[in-house]
Amino acid sequence: MKSCLLWLLMAGGLFACDSPHRTVVDVLGDRDVPTDEAECPDSADVVDVVDVWDSSDVPDATGLPTDPDEHLIVCDRKLVAVSFPWVYYSLRKRVEADGYTIPFEAPFRFHLETRTEEILPELDKISSGGTTYINASTKRMYTPVRSLRYQNDPLVDGEYGPWILSVTDVVTGVSTEWAPGFELLSEDCQNYDLFSGVGRAVMGVWKMADDESCAVFACWYGPMDIYKMDLRTGEKTHLLRGSEQPAQFGGTTGWHFQDPGGDFISFTLGYWSTTLADELRVWNWRTGELVWSFSDPALAGILSTPAEDGWVYYTMREPRNGDWYLRIAGYNVLTGETGSPPVVMENNLAATPAIQGRPEYIFFMAGDGPITSAEPRLPTGEKHYYLWNRETDIVRRITRIPISYGNGVLTLGQDPPQTAIYQIASGTYPCYFSKNLIDAGIMDPLGNLLPEP
Repeated sequence: MKSCLLWLLMAGGLFACDSPHRTVVDVLGDRDVPTDEAECPDSADVVDVVDVWDSSDVPDATGLPTDPDEHLIVCDRKLVAVSFPWVYYSLRKRVEADGYTIPFEAPFRFHLETRTEEILPELDKISSGGTTYINASTKRMYTPVRSLRYQNDPLVDGEYGPWILSVTDVVTGVSTEWAPGFELLSEDCQNYDLFSGVGRAVMGVWKMADDESCAVFACWYGPMDIYKMDLRTGEKTHLLRGSEQPAQFGGTTGWHFQDPGGDFISFTLGYWSTTLADELRVWNWRTGELVWSFSDPALAGILSTPAEDGWVYYTMREPRNGDWYLRIAGYNVLTGETGSPPVVMENNLAATPAIQGRPEYIFFMAGDGPITSAEPRLPTGEKHYYLWNRETDIVRRITRIPISYGNGVLTLGQDPPQTAIYQIASGTYPCYFSKNLIDAGIMDPLGNLLPEP
């Protein structure tokens, strides 16, 4: 059976509040990763507040391998978005009241220069695993959220409020709620939400126009719907409707920490348990046009995000000497050019645009050792992150300490771009690190990638 890499990070976001209150926590030096102690809402009916994740399982960051240029941001949190100098993340919590469980989000942000954490006002709604979008021009972050109460199974017996948008000013950290006045879910996702009896749809924001007149949403309930919505009229235009795809349809997509900009979005369709080959599709989200599709039995179901200049990089499986390995291939949907990063280890995989405004920079993962089968699994040997400048063809390894899995970016909003943010798996929960590439000797003072010394 075909299966997709499980390490794809579907970044969700969680911020909707009006209070300017901030609590600053010093996380410099050898301070332990902070635990999460939520303030109970003012209600006599609240009997307990607990973490959804047991805080005793938070990894001890002091025991992790060290790189003098690598700095811990946080462990055991859901990373939401990055906009220099801030990294936004959250922890889901819950209260028990009147026989109901009521989950909510405890949001935080971390300052990359002062290395301090701000505890933001708690949000009485949740994102349910959906994805968040930052508009780099307006410095506004959009997260779909909804309220929830449940007694036993949150996917089945919950009482759900409507989906709305939490809008956060990433400069100030202040959030407000925006209810456009229309149902944000697609028809199929809404029907599943209301009538399936076995679960609830999840949704994410993929694009938002500068004037907030339209957006691209994705919702999923097994299959996925991708659609452009006019936020003035409520009209939806489907780019992909999961119910119209072959049986056993699945797929991979989603922004990780930040949007790479441009007019393109993509999705990899995985036709599991069928004879159909996986397929990569790329659309111009502004026009709704399908600009390119690619299908091949060797296509690996790994996130492929188009750059703003039309380049899309995807991962292919290939046999070598009786074993299976992974390699990156690239295609420009505007010019028809092909190309790929230099081969740096036995496997190159999971290439993504590193930052908006500098599409020549590509972040990717590489590793030694074969994968365990023809399915898109991770290399079995040592793995690292790399950054490639497509214009100069210079490639540099970002990590000194081997990683387990994850992804990364160059931090949005920094001029010149120089700080890499990336995930490193550690036990049950991931940890996130930053590295200033100029300080580490990987970039020059102008933000240009330097050749290997």
